Amino acid sequence: VVLAGLGGWALRGLEAPAVASAPQVVMPAGYQVVSLAQSADPNRVLLHLDSAAPARMQAVLDEAEHLLDEAAREGQAIELEIVANSRGLDLLRGDVSPHAARIARLRARHHSLQLVACGQTIARFRKEGEKVELLPAVRTAPTALGEIVERLQQGWTYVRV
Repeated sequence: VVLAGLGGWALRGLEAPAVASAPQVVMPAGYQVVSLAQSADPNRVLLHLDSAAPARMQAVLDEAEHLLDEAAREGQAIELEIVANSRGLDLLRGDVSPHAARIARLRARHHSLQLVACGQTIARFRKEGEKVELLPAVRTAPTALGEIVERLQQGWTYVRV
């Protein structure tokens, strides 16, 4: 929790320069592009979810589907990753996710969609006595913050949902 808070604080206010001549996936109003690389790649998008609030779970899936469908319509290659930590991990849990069927359909249609669970969150939940079963095709990263920072350094566009 402290690392996540420090990571969010450290990343505040960072804006990436626009990428010239690359086809751009248009981000909805209110989203801010953040990158630690020289430029952000609009065709490599990281969506971060840290809440089990139904509206936020719905929003992350809606945004992922919109971006993936739009890129497919435009003939663009896009990489999209959903990283979940804290209670947002519930989205990627086979034992509790209210959206397992929708995620399976999205993955079947869009092979570039990657799902990443925070290993630190999983360990904490298990220590608290929760059984954590992830959906198929969910990759575990040691920490969500580490995954986010690595992707930002690689020029991915970061969106916290």
